[in-house]
Order: sequence, then C-alpha cells, then structure tokens
Amino acid sequence: MSKARERQKKRRQQQEMVRRSDGRMARHQTRPQDSFQLPQINLPGGRWLWLIPLSIVVLVAVVVVLGLINPPDDITPPNAIWLNADWSYSEPSTETVQALTSQFQENNIGRLFIYTSSLKADGTWSGLVDDRNRFNEVDDRLSDLVLQIREVAPQLELYAWVEITTTTSSGYRLDNLQIHNTIGNFSTLMVNEIGFDGVLLDVKPIFEENEDLLTMMRSVRAKIGLDTPMLVVVPADLTPTDTSLILPAQIAPGTEWSAEFKQRVALQADQIVITAYNSYHTSPVDYIEWVSYQVEAFAAAMTEFDTGATILVSVPVYEENLPAHDGTIESLAGALDGVRRGVSRLELGTEMPLFAGVAIFADHRLTDSEWSIFSDKWGNQN
Repeated sequence: MSKARERQKKRRQQQEMVRRSDGRMARHQTRPQDSFQLPQINLPGGRWLWLIPLSIVVLVAVVVVLGLINPPDDITPPNAIWLNADWSYSEPSTETVQALTSQFQENNIGRLFIYTSSLKADGTWSGLVDDRNRFNEVDDRLSDLVLQIREVAPQLELYAWVEITTTTSSGYRLDNLQIHNTIGNFSTLMVNEIGFDGVLLDVKPIFEENEDLLTMMRSVRAKIGLDTPMLVVVPADLTPTDTSLILPAQIAPGTEWSAEFKQRVALQADQIVITAYNSYHTSPVDYIEWVSYQVEAFAAAMTEFDTGATILVSVPVYEENLPAHDGTIESLAGALDGVRRGVSRLELGTEMPLFAGVAIFADHRLTDSEWSIFSDKWGNQN
C-alpha cells in the first residue's frame, strides 16, 4: 500500500473514532437527578396566554444556539479551473499548494479539474511521457496531491480530468464496449482510491451527435454510482443554423448538436462543460456573440426537459493555435464578455438556474494581469 493511501486510511479511521466518541458523549450527557430545577411559578389569569411569548423567546434562543453550534456550511463557488499534467504530475510542495489554492479561493474558484491520465491506443492509461508512460508512475503523486489539497483547502471540490480520444492510429474506438468498461473502471479508481469528489470526462473530438458517447456515459455512471458527480465536456455549436451569427468559413455549416441531443447528454451528466474556444473566429465582436449564443442555446434546450444538470462554460487562457484559436480574438476578456451577455439574456425563473459559472482553461499559471481581468469581468457575477 502506498504512503498516500496509508494516510488516507488512517485519516478515515481517525474520523470514525471521533464520530463514535461524539456519539458516546451525547448518550452520557443526561441531567443528574439532583441538578438545579426552575421553581414553579403560578401566573395569574390564564397561564397559557403567558406561555405564548415565552415559547417564542425560547424558540428564538434555540435557533441562535443551534446556529452557533452548527454554523451553515460555506458555499463552494461553482467556478472552476483546469490544471494540466505540468502541475498535477509535478509533486508540488505544501507551500506551493497553499499559495495556489489561496489564489483560487480569492478569485471565487471552488472546483479544480485536475488532469489524471489519457486513454492510450493500446487501452492502457498514460503516465510520464519521458518514462514508460504508464499510470502507475503517477498514481501516488495524484494521491499525495489530493491529500495536500484536502489538508490546506478542504472546501475545494476536486474532479479527476479523464481524457479520451475517440480515434487512434488503429481507428475509431468509442463503439468498443470494452473501452467503455475500461473508462468506467478508471473513473471508479479515481474516486474510490485516489480520492477525487467526481470525474470530468473529456471525450474528443466529437462535434457531431454520437450515440456511442451516450452509451459510454451510461457505462461510467453504472460504475461510479448515482451519488458521484459526473461532468462531461461538450463541444460548442461551431456553425449553428438559423442564427444571425457571422460564422467562420473553415467549418462546415450545421456543425452543432440538436436540442434533443443536448438534452440526452445532460440527462446522463450532473454538469456539462461547454468549450467556448477553437471557434476559428477572426473578429472579437463575432466571437463574443458566438460565446453568448452557446449559453443561450444550451440553456434553452435544457429548459425544455428537466435534466437535472447545470451548465459551466469553459473560457480560454492558453497558447495560440492558429487558425482555430487566435489568442487576440479568443481572449479571456472576450470570452467572459460573451458569457455575461448570454447570461443576461436568460429567463430568470427557468433558464438562469441552469447556469453554474465558468471554468478557466489555462496551459500555465495565471499571471496577476490575467487574474485581474478575471476579477474585473467576472468578480461581480459571484
């Protein structure tokens, strides 16, 4: 058993001992027979009438005391940030984790999407590229990282970012039921052994409607159970029909998901994460409107049928990758402007509750300038 898992087991045993101790103390905290008792008071004229204000005072006192004993849990901000392998595999010090998580909390980031592994062409899970590239090279590192974060920032929610490519050198594989089983088993491992709160399934590329995606999601859900959060990354509608949007010529018209397919995916997931980048746009204004459309389109589709899922919009802060991603067009500021515009157009009572927040997709540790942009553009939305 690894040191990380030994610490996890010891921690669970300590928590169980504390719980049992609390239960024993509660059973023995009874009032002794010779304890002080209030004297009986005979109130003139209808003692029941006097008991009404007295009972109100007692009730208020009980509520106040219970609030002090059991204060309400802190609400975890729904905004998220992706953390790639350069960070999750790096074995950071406790001081580094403390500084980074404090920065997240200061900027209303409550969820971390931590890269775990990618499914390789041979059906095994990747690890260190410059070594044997096997997951057993990094599983202890991830366990340690999860424990570090739990210790310094226990209120953060941690999701295992699991990457799956649909096509390899051997061809298309998402229709392979054994692959589905492999993904489900790995997702279970991430939750039960490594200690993540849930999983984020990043299946790509998958721009068109794909029944195999739904089958795979059902397989994973059967493995991890109904109580474990399952998030799924979904593509934006690149070139939606019946809109006034100015769309890039590089992408075939009608590259989008129907409202029905959006609903079917949302029925399987607890949250869908829309990738609002790689749009091939060349105008900042067109890009902002395109991002706004994604928020509106997904919210409208999910409102038609109660899926129980929410929406998170992933915004870009990563290296330029022309022509799909022009950093001067698909900027953090532009993406957040688009999300804000889309949110402002949602119906308050029906569509607005479906929107959870944004996720920062970054390939580096954000600079002070980038955090400032995030705060200015999104801080007042929390």
